[in-house]
Amino acid sequence: DLHFNVAHSRGMFVIALSTSGEVGVDIEARKRSIDPDKLSSFLLSSKERERMEQLPENRRRGLITHWVLKESVAKALGTGLSESVDELEIEFIDGDPVIQKVWSWVNPHDWSLKQLNISDEHDCAVTFRTGSLNNSISNVVKIKELK
Repeated sequence: DLHFNVAHSRGMFVIALSTSGEVGVDIEARKRSIDPDKLSSFLLSSKERERMEQLPENRRRGLITHWVLKESVAKALGTGLSESVDELEIEFIDGDPVIQKVWSWVNPHDWSLKQLNISDEHDCAVTFRTGSLNNSISNVVKIKELK
């Protein structure tokens, strides 16, 4: 079976392909207009909000990063944003995003997250079943910049 997921934002399009399990990808422009307070209350767990408040100068960037990570997880799980994303908790361990807590019907250890350096103007992340891509992101392809 071929599993795939697509995302686009401000002139950038990405696709994730996998023959070994579900996959989710998201991309967002870093300069996207957001309301930090509104997005924070919708997006972050209480623990994530505490961590974010300790870095006020990077809050906006941190919110976009969390948005991309969480949306890639929701897309891989097939829920989209129908589940409460503030119940999904991501922590950075040695600089890598790790799912710490997720909805009761999901084992967080079954899923891996990778941030992708697609461009200087976008944050991008892919979520896949742990081990299914052999911790490789070679199946994620930057198609092209759309102009």
